[in-house]
Amino acid sequence: MELRARDIARAVLLSGMERAGHANVPISYLKDPWTSPPNSYEKYFEIELSALRAVAASGQDDRETIEALLARLDFANDPPWLRSQVIGTLTAVSGEHFGYDVAAWKKWAKSKVDG
Repeated sequence: MELRARDIARAVLLSGMERAGHANVPISYLKDPWTSPPNSYEKYFEIELSALRAVAASGQDDRETIEALLARLDFANDPPWLRSQVIGTLTAVSGEHFGYDVAAWKKWAKSKVDG
């Protein structure tokens, strides 16, 4: 797989957002399906991983972000390490510790919206 300059630039931008603790990561970066080969070195330049790290570092916990993260838990083609990163991001922005219990995450999110 060949990395494109655009992908590297986005990864660098998101890394900067992560380091600065800047929120407002574009939600579309959290929703794109995973299409890269799992566990290749290129994963470190993929938008999804960079976006998740920036969301976690900034504490971006708006409704749209939480919904995108929860939806991501249902992506069948995501590699296991990416799923772990999604759970880690949810834990970082929520302060909750539900691990891989997707039903508990969804229940928490519903109570947050309803409450």
